[in-house]
Amino acid sequence: MNSKNIIIVDMLSQHGHIPFNKWYLKNEVFDNSLFLIDNELSAFYQNINKIEIDSFENYNYGFKRLIFALKCLKKIISLNRKKIIFVSYDLKFFLLIALVLKFFNKDIYTIEHNTIPDKFSKKLIHYFLSFFVNKIVFTDYIKSIYPNNKYIQVINHPVTDIYTSINSSSKTIEKLKSEKFSKTIFCPSFSSNYTSIKNAALNNPKYLFIIKKTDLKMPDNVFQEGVIDDYYDCLIHCDAVYVPFIYKYRVSNVMYESIGINKILFTEDSKFYTFLKNRKFNIFLISDMKDEYFENKIQNDFVKYNRDISKKISEIF
Repeated sequence: MNSKNIIIVDMLSQHGHIPFNKWYLKNEVFDNSLFLIDNELSAFYQNINKIEIDSFENYNYGFKRLIFALKCLKKIISLNRKKIIFVSYDLKFFLLIALVLKFFNKDIYTIEHNTIPDKFSKKLIHYFLSFFVNKIVFTDYIKSIYPNNKYIQVINHPVTDIYTSINSSSKTIEKLKSEKFSKTIFCPSFSSNYTSIKNAALNNPKYLFIIKKTDLKMPDNVFQEGVIDDYYDCLIHCDAVYVPFIYKYRVSNVMYESIGINKILFTEDSKFYTFLKNRKFNIFLISDMKDEYFENKIQNDFVKYNRDISKKISEIF
């Protein structure tokens, strides 16, 4: 494909999408593409051929969101490129966007992050979109819940890099650790299963657990930090990461980042856990936490995994 004919659009432009976007944009197939990105996040995308758009967050209710959608649509049409790839979008108004782009004879692709059809209204929108939008999902089990999914493509989520600079130590970990703790378990999610953390902490009293705030009474080796300012420093300098992952039909970039830096990863039983385990990544159930998981050098084999994803991207785009 001629990448000079491609526009990649990140309508929602969330911080959590930065590692994924940067990984995609590094693929050769997108070398000469245009990237539409929130003006407030533009600085994170150095040496990328980009065009700034307004921040989605500044359009905070229905009518304003419609205005934002129309402004994005106008910008896309003005750039006069054939293939439009949305790495995020506002589902509420996307049917309108897609219909207008189709009228202008554009080829439309969407990479499905947080737009899964988990409600009837979403299923209805996705059903109509399926006739003229090329959808891409991250796993086969996610594909299975989409209506009229025969032509949906599956491209796995890549193992991504950390996109910010890292300090030589974590202030949070340094503040809390002591000689009585042999390992530090970082639990960054607000949706953590705190009962699972409590049980793991009781079974492993020599491990330090750093968590968000909870009303559940915790053992002495669990520290509640609320907002963690040095998130990525904690991620790098901890011994293991716990991400509960409560969603049935989504994936977790935190888990992929943890795999990318060869962290031991603990989670709950889910389809996503099984998916990662089947690809031989070092991921374990928190209910099975034990010392032997820390004894072997961790080396996740994600090079081939990412190479296969790049190959699939080249075949589709």
